[in-house]
Amino acid sequence: ELISAKSRIQALEAENQSLRQQHHQTTSTTLDAPTGSLESRYASLPPTTNTQQSNNPWNDNYRVQHMKNRNRTKVSAATLQKRKEAAARAFTTPSETHGLCFKYFPTRGRKPVSDQRKNLRQLGIDNSRILDIHYPDTNVVGFLIHNDYATELLDLMKQHNLEPNTKFDPHNPQYLRDKKYLDMSHDEQIIQADLIQYNRILRAIDYVRQPVKFAVARFFCHTQVITPAILQDVL
Repeated sequence: ELISAKSRIQALEAENQSLRQQHHQTTSTTLDAPTGSLESRYASLPPTTNTQQSNNPWNDNYRVQHMKNRNRTKVSAATLQKRKEAAARAFTTPSETHGLCFKYFPTRGRKPVSDQRKNLRQLGIDNSRILDIHYPDTNVVGFLIHNDYATELLDLMKQHNLEPNTKFDPHNPQYLRDKKYLDMSHDEQIIQADLIQYNRILRAIDYVRQPVKFAVARFFCHTQVITPAILQDVL
């Protein structure tokens, strides 16, 4: 019986060892190839480096060059020359005629300023020299310019048979078109005409771009059109 019992124990141990080996193989297989949610969790990701590089436009030399050329604006030789002349003026001393003035011309109507600038460009006039455009009266357009540009402007306009309106005077009360000024005395009308022109100048100063704005404001302060307090507000 003892011998029979020992043989039975050895057989059970052998069977147990076999079951352990089978369980170990099954567990290893499950971990190596997970299924379900574990499979999704541990699944290897596809390579993305090459895909990301191919989708990056900066890695495509043709596309990069195309974008550079698209954003590059061609500048005409005339525009470059005007820019050089403007830069050169910064290193010159003021002329004897240094200052600002208004030049008035007849016009058919109150067109948008942008349209008037297009017309000036078609006439060969440098828009950068026209500091301000406004309409002080019916069929009258006014240009604020530097004194040094006045002769050139008049010559360019004359080439197209366009003459300035030398009779218009913004300080003359006869150009007060609003009926509310009719009952005022002549002196009061002069004051109102001066006030209207004063407001035009303030709007012109506000419109002119920097840093030219500061020079325009200093000129009108020097000529006592605006007060030093207003000048400081502009600066």
